[in-house]
Amino acid sequence: MKAPLPRRLAGFAILAAAVALGGCVNLPSGGPADGSNGSIHGLNPAPNTDLSQDGIVVKPVSPGSQWTPGQIVSGFLAAAGADRDVARQYLTPGYSLHWKPTQAALVIDSIPSVTGGPIPSHVTGGPQTAQITVTSDHLETLSPLTTTGTDEAFTLQTAPGAGPYSFHFGLSQTGGKWRINRIFGRGGVPSESILLISNADFLRDYQPRNLYFPVNANSIRLVPYPVYIPDRPSNKGITKLVEALTTPPPSSSWLYRAVSTGFPPGTRVEPVQIHGNEAVITLSGTAARADTLALQQMEAQLVTTLTVSPYSPDTSDTGIGEVQLQIKNSSTRLVPAQFKSWLPSGSTGSLFYQSANLTGEPQFFQVKQYAVGISRHAAQNARSTVAMPQGLGSGPMNAIAVSPNKGFPSATFAGCRGKQVYVVPLFGTKPLVQVLPSNCSSLSWDGLGRLWVTAGTDVFILTESLNAPRGLQPTPVAIPSAELPSAYTFTSLKVAPDGVRVALIVHSKSGSTVYVTSTTIGKQPSAVTYLGQSGQLQPVGPDLDNPVDLTWWGSDHLVVLDQRHGTDQLYEVPLNGGQSSTVPTPPDVTSVTGDGSAVVVGIKTTEDGSTRYVIEAAGGLDGIWHRVGVGSAPAYPG
Repeated sequence: MKAPLPRRLAGFAILAAAVALGGCVNLPSGGPADGSNGSIHGLNPAPNTDLSQDGIVVKPVSPGSQWTPGQIVSGFLAAAGADRDVARQYLTPGYSLHWKPTQAALVIDSIPSVTGGPIPSHVTGGPQTAQITVTSDHLETLSPLTTTGTDEAFTLQTAPGAGPYSFHFGLSQTGGKWRINRIFGRGGVPSESILLISNADFLRDYQPRNLYFPVNANSIRLVPYPVYIPDRPSNKGITKLVEALTTPPPSSSWLYRAVSTGFPPGTRVEPVQIHGNEAVITLSGTAARADTLALQQMEAQLVTTLTVSPYSPDTSDTGIGEVQLQIKNSSTRLVPAQFKSWLPSGSTGSLFYQSANLTGEPQFFQVKQYAVGISRHAAQNARSTVAMPQGLGSGPMNAIAVSPNKGFPSATFAGCRGKQVYVVPLFGTKPLVQVLPSNCSSLSWDGLGRLWVTAGTDVFILTESLNAPRGLQPTPVAIPSAELPSAYTFTSLKVAPDGVRVALIVHSKSGSTVYVTSTTIGKQPSAVTYLGQSGQLQPVGPDLDNPVDLTWWGSDHLVVLDQRHGTDQLYEVPLNGGQSSTVPTPPDVTSVTGDGSAVVVGIKTTEDGSTRYVIEAAGGLDGIWHRVGVGSAPAYPG
């Protein structure tokens, strides 16, 4: 639901949303729910509306004496996210006394469906009452980052399962004026702590940011963790970001036990001072005794967290350009360029794809990385055949994957067809073969030389082993099945360049969902490998309809192929739960891969009356496509 747009939105589109619901804005709509118009759309603002010069309501208003039940509910929603004292004016005295809004707010659509109205007294047998139902197609939970309940930093989690989501408001008359006397949450359960805010309200009042954590105590790689801070002039939110870096994500986080922190236990953070575009960070306590690597990690965490804004059009749009770190009697000036290499942003290496020779045996090609996104001519000139041994069977592979080449003489190739996975090892000429219990659906290598395989309801890791019967050792991956729908299968899985995060598509009878989670790798070979050890699988791309394939795009986004109603569409999907952005897409796309610079698709097309598989690429997400070659299953290392 969240859009990667500038923080301060203006114009007629936002005003329309404001008028429709009162949204984060402080305007109760003239709602439909009074039984007069039957629709919330296109109605005029309610009385006593307070508008700013740019047309956005900026101050919550008290309820008017003649407001209808629909206006009362809309006014309450507008005020609840901005001023609790004003919000209580929309409640009956009894319900106001017991209403204690939770810190975990529920974010609903800016323009939800609103239905209902007064119930005649002859139906209830008593005083006239009203019931208003607010229905949202999307739902997300905005929760405090820590268990202390502070309101300065939050995480956002998309509700599992498909919408719509309904909330019911009961109203009665107090002194001849409509007031809310009860609210029913999801499932029709009455609640005295529920807090609903509109997406428009959320967009205006919160900034998307990342916390950055090292993979482990010895690492010089950072992993982003999306959070939100209130968009207000004080420095409390910035101080909270710094404080949150001192401890790894808690057990409620999908990064639990997957990352570390350079800050020694017992580090104290003084309130952050902002001078122009410089943030002054003062640390005390055990931070003064940090070793050299831990100090480097702290510096990288601080400068990247405070200066990088990956979900804004300008990634440096945080207002902070450098950091002054003060520890005891030492002061160090930090700039973002010093730590750019700490953020692995994409795959490195050639593009690979498959074709077939005259006898039907698979053959493989590589295109040098620099040429893929330039032009058809450049790609063809940079293409070469990949020498492969015999024994790979006949017919095209379902998927192929090539390991990142990190210090080895050559990369390791993997491909799967049906239930068989073929691996061409680093040394030797004969491929290793592993038979799976179900058909293989995707392959992905991580940075440790391990091959991740999805097959039906299973995820396996394959490693080379001299003791294994076929030379490959399959290890099942532990998955938090409680977070997954019934009768699910895995259709795609890709390990991030940092080797810690995993993106996957889960398909069930109710549809498909994109999740991100982390992998926790045991230190011993026999130790269990988990996906989401905390049990958390974080849904992303709530606006996607039928995702079928995906690839990592930098550190903070995915590119997802969505197929809805016979149309193929690529989307750039942020990992913070925000709204996806469409990418110009050629027709008949079947798969997607990318390296953060070029995006490449496989296409099944009909040319000259026959089916043909081709590879096309674009040098970015601008949609300027060109032919790379004839073949299928394009893949970058990883």
